[in-house]
Amino acid sequence: MPLDAAKLWEATLGRLQLHVPRASYDTWLRATVGLALDSDSLTVSAPTPFAAEWLERRMHHLIQQTVTEVAARPLEVRFQVGPLPQESHASPTGASRATIQTGLPLDGEGTDSPVSSPVFAGALNPRYTFQNFVTGSGNRLAYAAATAVAERPGEQYNPLFIYSGSGLGKTHLLHSIALAAMQNDLAPLYVTAEQFTNDFIQSIRERKTEGFRAKYRSADMLLMDDVQFLAGKEQTQEGLFHAFNDLHTANRQIVVACDQPPKGVPGLAPRLRSRLEWGLITDIQPPDLETRLAILREKASAQGLTLGQDVAQGIAQRPTTSIRELEGCLTRVAALAQFLDQPVSAALLRIALADIDPPSGKARTEPKEVISQVAKYFGVAPAALLARPETRRTTLEQRVAMYVLREALALPSKEVATQLGNWDRHTVRAAVTDIKQRIATDPAFYRLLLGIYRALGLTFPMREN
Repeated sequence: MPLDAAKLWEATLGRLQLHVPRASYDTWLRATVGLALDSDSLTVSAPTPFAAEWLERRMHHLIQQTVTEVAARPLEVRFQVGPLPQESHASPTGASRATIQTGLPLDGEGTDSPVSSPVFAGALNPRYTFQNFVTGSGNRLAYAAATAVAERPGEQYNPLFIYSGSGLGKTHLLHSIALAAMQNDLAPLYVTAEQFTNDFIQSIRERKTEGFRAKYRSADMLLMDDVQFLAGKEQTQEGLFHAFNDLHTANRQIVVACDQPPKGVPGLAPRLRSRLEWGLITDIQPPDLETRLAILREKASAQGLTLGQDVAQGIAQRPTTSIRELEGCLTRVAALAQFLDQPVSAALLRIALADIDPPSGKARTEPKEVISQVAKYFGVAPAALLARPETRRTTLEQRVAMYVLREALALPSKEVATQLGNWDRHTVRAAVTDIKQRIATDPAFYRLLLGIYRALGLTFPMREN
């Protein structure tokens, strides 16, 4: 009796179960169905583009060989995405076991109820609004882009990719966008990349991947923080890739935050990277002094504190690139003032920060001191660090000075570039990266930097092994 497509494929699945690990079988094969059979080919339905692509790329040879053996004639196997027939849950090879777009298995018993409002409400900080986000030269573009996608989600800048160092306001902007979306009766979904990964793994473990897919597909907007966490996690990246495609095709807004641009994230799949580069990529630079002061006044006002100019300056001029650290300093002095029942003063600030200030009590290092000390170590005149060489490439001593000014004094890249020959900020970033690599790989160079830091009274970070 000749086999039809469904019976031929069912017999093939029976054999494949003997050769494929159960987890792989359940993940990739169980939800497939034989759709069409002709003289030289068998067409198999996979429930999602991802599943079809995975079977074609990873298992095609084994599947075609097994089909040929079962049919007793050579057959080409083709995969397509197609509707699944409604069959009884009793059939172990039928379509009752669906597979979501991430290509992961779902028990028919594990279907989750639709999610009406995907946002993780508890994860949003109600204080992180656009109204209390302090703008300055280093974050103005990111702020403008964030407000634009909040006002017209999915219409432009999709995806919006925001990157910066830690504690500069990326998360604040993501929360602001989500809160604005909720005010417009939209259902945003805010997750960290770690939460997305855990959610993804749990959906596999509990065979409830339909709920996972429904949650991400039903969101009006996806906001993902710390996407660098996905580096090297191939399966999770596949899940995000297909969630991205679902949302982008439906003109749903996607916003991603990271500590570096897409091309700088190691272990990121090229096709996911290309998706993240489709829209607008914008960075947030460390705030200049004026912006730091404005941020501190905003935070102090929110806490009901009156901050004198000397106290605000004392905190704002601290050698850190992180707004979060500045807030921490403000919280310290505010707590001490409350405990002692005293007004916030410069004297109280010194007491509050005594344990985190350099032991020497040395005043803030000035850029000219850095330039002078670096020049001394390299045996050149300070003026040599302030001019562009004829080669129009930075010298090693200039790159070292850029590194110290940027990392130790926390000067914005643009200001560092201006101090050392009017380069651009991208040159400064490249210089910092180069010096970090040298520190990590060259013990002699590490000792040289250590000497410069000590001469300036600065604490040099430990070298990573």
